[in-house]
Amino acid sequence: MDMQGSRALAITPQQAWDALNDPQVLKACIEAYRPGVTSEDVQRHVAEVMKKKGLDARGQRGGIGHYVGLATHDVGPRGVPLQEGMVFAIEPMINMGKPGVKILPDKWTVVAADGLPSAHYEHTVLITENSAEILTHPPEKL
Repeated sequence: MDMQGSRALAITPQQAWDALNDPQVLKACIEAYRPGVTSEDVQRHVAEVMKKKGLDARGQRGGIGHYVGLATHDVGPRGVPLQEGMVFAIEPMINMGKPGVKILPDKWTVVAADGLPSAHYEHTVLITENSAEILTHPPEKL
């Protein structure tokens, strides 16, 4: 399973904090994953939701998810219609600044390339007959 949430490590302007922690972006991702759509369809849907909320969709180019299989970050084909039984980690990363991310020397931590605030939330979902079932449920407080 793959699950993650963000916490504030420094004081940020309230407007930035509210935008980065808007649960509607993660919800839009989860709702978009269903049989017959492609990862590109999901990306477009999430970008539309972000735009309606006043967020710059370019900031989510760090990724919105990946296959989960034998390896946690399994690599699967892009552009292929999703099918019932597939498992994905849905993880939109929203960056306040320019598009782009960098991986830190620990080869695990991903941050915004321009160093501005970002947030990352994640659930593992199973593609079912008509939707996506959340397999991970976070504790009450992260």
